[in-house]
Amino acid sequence: MPAVEPGRCGEHWDDCPRLAAGDRFDFACAGCGDCCRQRRDLVLSGYDLYRIARRLSLPPRIVAAAFCKSYLAPESCLPALRLTPDPKTGNCRFFEGSACTIHAARPLACALYPLGQSIDTVTAQTEYYVQTPLCGARAGEARTLQDYLQDSAVLDRAGVDARWAIVCTQLSHRLQAAGGTDNPRFSAAVRRMERALYYDYELGDDFYPQFCQNIEILMPLLDRML
Repeated sequence: MPAVEPGRCGEHWDDCPRLAAGDRFDFACAGCGDCCRQRRDLVLSGYDLYRIARRLSLPPRIVAAAFCKSYLAPESCLPALRLTPDPKTGNCRFFEGSACTIHAARPLACALYPLGQSIDTVTAQTEYYVQTPLCGARAGEARTLQDYLQDSAVLDRAGVDARWAIVCTQLSHRLQAAGGTDNPRFSAAVRRMERALYYDYELGDDFYPQFCQNIEILMPLLDRML
């Protein structure tokens, strides 16, 4: 299950070079901000939204209403959120003065850049791909993909991201097995999923335990609804 959208290599991350943890990867951000300018919509996970909401000290639903577009993902039939660019500039909403104002809470796709990520929703194995040609600068020292992921704090959240991908796949299968959009209670089920995945979180508490509790409550509800 891809965590971010395809980049410049082609339509799919499979078109991009794949990197193993020990492979050399000496990319270093030059701080130019080009990745924040004229960007496409950015798909957020519930954890991404939670982190941004916590950084802004605003409820997740308020952040989503202000900065995102909610939609139904066509392939999965799941509720989803896209962080939309500023309509005036086309730049990321949080790009100000050539800097990211939420850098410590930036979404996974931003932390990964210029990498893409895919997660096997059976084994939870994660693979990484690199967009080419690379922007930025060379680090000037022998570094590996593992070093880059550690520095970008991607590894710190890897367990949460893998669990998110697995749960979303399970929910998608459940919806589709129940008839998908043809099910008369599809819309009600999707609204309840959206709450569990994105909105029912207290910012003073850690995301992951709340996520697990939300899904534990959601599953039997879906059994009755669908």
